[in-house]
Amino acid sequence: FVFREWAAKEGCRVDDRREWYRANPALRAGFLKIDQLETDLALPENLFRIYRLNQWVAGLSCWLGTDGPQIWDLLEQPYEFVDGAGTWLGVDISRTFDTSAVVGVQSRTDDPAKLHAKARIWTPSEAEGEIDPREVMDYLRAQCKRYRVGGIYYDPNMFQQGARELLDEGLPMVQFPQSNERMIPITATVYQRLRTTKDITHDQDDMFRTHILNGAQRMSAAGDRKSVV
Repeated sequence: FVFREWAAKEGCRVDDRREWYRANPALRAGFLKIDQLETDLALPENLFRIYRLNQWVAGLSCWLGTDGPQIWDLLEQPYEFVDGAGTWLGVDISRTFDTSAVVGVQSRTDDPAKLHAKARIWTPSEAEGEIDPREVMDYLRAQCKRYRVGGIYYDPNMFQQGARELLDEGLPMVQFPQSNERMIPITATVYQRLRTTKDITHDQDDMFRTHILNGAQRMSAAGDRKSVV
């Protein structure tokens, strides 16, 4: 039993037909027409690379705009969290074959007008296929012992039982359903703080960067919100 992957060479041009054939054996087999890839060149570059060249790339056309990678990289200003300082956490518990994450923010002591963000991301192994939520819960307990955590925000749709257990232990769990009414204004605020006021900083973290830049806009009648790709 064998898994085989076809992908274009890293850094290739998106219009390089040789790389199209390298990444799409269906072209040679005759059940994918090259005209379809010609049409798909109209897609944003990151989507073409993901869906047609089998490359996992940071979003070149994401919710932060076409210059999103540059915007994010310019906000890289390493900072160590201060023990005992006010800290806020957000937790996202994954489904099967997906990542889980906790993102924490603190006000910077060297510039109190700015927030600094750090991410802890768990990626499931191919064998297990999912993250044990108890690992994430232990991490949250450790964060609460180290910092003065004002709130741990979570989506009850995915973390109801674990959150109830942590709340019973005294952790400051805050339900935050990912409804349009909540997510649209938050997306707008984060967008402004990253692009305009530039008052959110972060450490160098390739995984965090990938998740941020591969976020896409989810359109609704009420406005735009960010979702993770």
